[in-house]
Amino acid sequence: MNNQNIPDAPGIYVVALNNKKPISINADDPRHADTAYKANYKNVKTGKAKSLKGRMDNYFKTFGEDNVNFEPIIITEEIKESEKTIKNALDPYRVSNPKSGRKTEWMIGITKEQTIKIIKDELSQSTIHYTLFDEQDVLGLKKRKLLDMKLKKSHVSLNQSKQDTETPDAPGIYVVTLNNKKPISINAGDKRVEDKAYKANDENIKFGNAKLLKARMKGFFNTFGKDNVNFYPIILTDDIQQAKKIIKDALNNYCVSNPVSGRKLEWMIGITKEQTIKIIKDELSQSDIAYTLF
Repeated sequence: MNNQNIPDAPGIYVVALNNKKPISINADDPRHADTAYKANYKNVKTGKAKSLKGRMDNYFKTFGEDNVNFEPIIITEEIKESEKTIKNALDPYRVSNPKSGRKTEWMIGITKEQTIKIIKDELSQSTIHYTLFDEQDVLGLKKRKLLDMKLKKSHVSLNQSKQDTETPDAPGIYVVTLNNKKPISINAGDKRVEDKAYKANDENIKFGNAKLLKARMKGFFNTFGKDNVNFYPIILTDDIQQAKKIIKDALNNYCVSNPVSGRKLEWMIGITKEQTIKIIKDELSQSDIAYTLF
């Protein structure tokens, strides 16, 4: 990884070492250097930092730049909550301080790749706002930060009466469910295809992408009636086409077909809202797409 691309931003990181001879994790502090845990290439560490770049520089001072492999995993303001979520999942691998017996963030018996997978899996199931770090898109970090700030201002639990004012006017992926028992054409209002189109009700669920989530929600209001629509933004992202492709591949078995053309739709049956959202989060957490959870 190019050290020039490490952002001066808060987040969660993983660090691995190259040195075979163990080095004190407090090597730069004479007061504790001899009594502290000593780490080498067999160890992996994860932690939080208010400044990822600053934290990396500290590891360089302690272990030497040539010995340090520093990898940012996510960018987030919620570093304490993220660390707690991750710590619980990785607790079995954490080593203890030789003097106090207290568990440290240094681990053994787990690889860097396994650590990163666990971090992504755990955070994808959380309500924490974060952006996956993309070394190739450092210039887009500022844009994603602004998107995250916009999200935080509007993020509260959605319900039937509030969703129209709390859904952001931003690009992203959504899930929609219906309340109507009687099936309604998904093209209701379009006389040319209304009668031939698939008809959906409360047994169906839909996923999709939108350049403007708020506008897409209003489109569903026009089709099914506002009282029948439950609209849930899942992520905010500029990569809506790629995100939808990944999701569609994972959910394809649940997608219903167009009665006329036989083409698979984004409307589904036989799966719950909760299951759909979990699959979306799981799939995207394994991708390289830059996104923010809503």
